[in-house]
Amino acid sequence: MAKKNWSQGIFVPKYPEKYLGDPTQIYYRSSWELYFNTYIDSNPNVIKWASEEIEIPYLHPFYNQVRTYFPDYFVEYVDTAGRHKKEIIEVKPENQITLPKNAKRAAQETYLINLAKWDSCKKFCDKYGIDFRIVSEKQLFR
Repeated sequence: MAKKNWSQGIFVPKYPEKYLGDPTQIYYRSSWELYFNTYIDSNPNVIKWASEEIEIPYLHPFYNQVRTYFPDYFVEYVDTAGRHKKEIIEVKPENQITLPKNAKRAAQETYLINLAKWDSCKKFCDKYGIDFRIVSEKQLFR
């Protein structure tokens, strides 16, 4: 069973030297983000990390205006094979990652906006040699 996703606040890291940005201004917008913050802050393989510190322009699919997307996380870490990796990670509920059949209009709109953001993010990542990953409750709480 997935954990509930409500909670907001300021995260206080145990290892503020790992944070790229002001470690007194790390906001989390869900209990899932709080969980992930705690995980990456305390993970010894994480070298540096940031939350909503990168700005990526994207074209809003309904207003045809350039807006700014702030991906949830940027993480530099050493993987299990000893390779240095850089990744942008978005934490989203599974129901916003895929569009279920018979989705209501609001869910369809959220999905299309997310696709526009993620497409721009993938292009940004390709340009700078960064991996992009979307993490849902399936990955967070297995």
